[in-house]
Amino acid sequence: MNIRKPAVAGRFYPGKAKELNNQVSGFFKDARSKPEKLPAALLVPHAGYVFSGGVAAEAFSVIPSGIFYKRIFVIGSSHTMHFDGASVFCGSHYKTPLGNLPVDRDMAEHLKKERHFDFIPRAHQREHSLEVQMPFIQYLWEDKIPVVPILLGDLSSEEIGEVAEPLSPWFNEDSLFVISTDFSHFPEYEDALIQDRLTAEAIAKNNPAILEKRLNEAKKQKVDNMATPLCGWTSVLTLLKITENKAVDFRKLIYRNSGDSPYGNHREVVGYWAMSVEWQNPDKGKFDLTDAEKSNLLHIARQALVHRLQKKKSYKAPGDLLTHNLKERVGVFVSVYVGDDLRGCIGSMRGRKPLFKLVEEMALSAALDDDRFKPISQDEIPEVKIEISVLTPMVKVKSADEIIPGEHGVYITNGWQKGTLLPQVGEKMNWTAEELLGHCARDKAGMAWDGWKNAGIYKYEAIIFKE
Repeated sequence: MNIRKPAVAGRFYPGKAKELNNQVSGFFKDARSKPEKLPAALLVPHAGYVFSGGVAAEAFSVIPSGIFYKRIFVIGSSHTMHFDGASVFCGSHYKTPLGNLPVDRDMAEHLKKERHFDFIPRAHQREHSLEVQMPFIQYLWEDKIPVVPILLGDLSSEEIGEVAEPLSPWFNEDSLFVISTDFSHFPEYEDALIQDRLTAEAIAKNNPAILEKRLNEAKKQKVDNMATPLCGWTSVLTLLKITENKAVDFRKLIYRNSGDSPYGNHREVVGYWAMSVEWQNPDKGKFDLTDAEKSNLLHIARQALVHRLQKKKSYKAPGDLLTHNLKERVGVFVSVYVGDDLRGCIGSMRGRKPLFKLVEEMALSAALDDDRFKPISQDEIPEVKIEISVLTPMVKVKSADEIIPGEHGVYITNGWQKGTLLPQVGEKMNWTAEELLGHCARDKAGMAWDGWKNAGIYKYEAIIFKE
């Protein structure tokens, strides 16, 4: 399946381009939601357009005019097939009556190599939850922004966290996440109003545990005829696992249900919310640290090491040190020196834990577990100097010309072969961009010197500070 052909055109939405364009245009003309801050994600319904198209347009209407993302992740829960994990579409295009929408195949292939991810063509073949979002994307941007279509199968809460992990680095100002979900299914109209309000309030708290608690409570209430309180709960929970510690706000835009449509009734309804997830800061979500936060991270790293070497209880960072930024999930490397001599450097490209916890872990690993060096001893503590490199989100590049040694670190991946070099390495060694890539390929990823030419190449920056 290279081009995913429409499965629900003519049923969920018009099958002719002109009619479809006119209908979507009408939805946007009627929308009342306005842009405020830059959206990072949208919650959008996925029912037939006569029921939920207007609500969907309210979500897309909060994107400021002229904004172009580098990619759009479209995530939905499977309705037509049971399968384990997540299926990322790796074909070239998603087709609708409005034309072919390009797929970010590099990103799709990258994700496909991650745990729980695969490409299962049959899962996409008849599924509507992703397809119905594509005409809205095409209406706004035509074919100018590639999509990353992801269908979620049967997943536990723990597995959802593991699916969210490789997506988290891409949750930045360059990407938009479109989460496809309806709310309650088939309660009576008045019951839906109550249930869907409670679910939306739980989502807006940006805490996956609160949403899970809410969904469990809804099931225990045994509302008449309600099949589910949240149709795409796996997709929404994936989003919350990504956003839990990020500087975003959830904005509830509009609610309707199928009973509000002339084609529906009040006996058995389906609920639809439009919600926007928006960056709190005017710098579009760019991550940075204050001098005080840098000092706190260095203190946390040193105390973790001192407590371990002096065989005290594990260090626990005081709560007053832990600002919002220190709870963000971003990559970090910690280097440990004795005097001017490097004695360890260990890090994680992904923010699999809050930053302050990852700094503790990496500081101990760098000092004690880097097999290139002798472990740090207690007697050496007075001479220890710690350097921390907090990583910004990775950006895929097509050539060495896009890399500036000293400003950019590089990450190279080709199957199981992966390697990285931090920004300060290129500056210290005075390498060209091609030399930086060659050393990363050969010395870090185990490839040939020019193996980077056939690999995925990513650049990133680092916030570097030291004692």
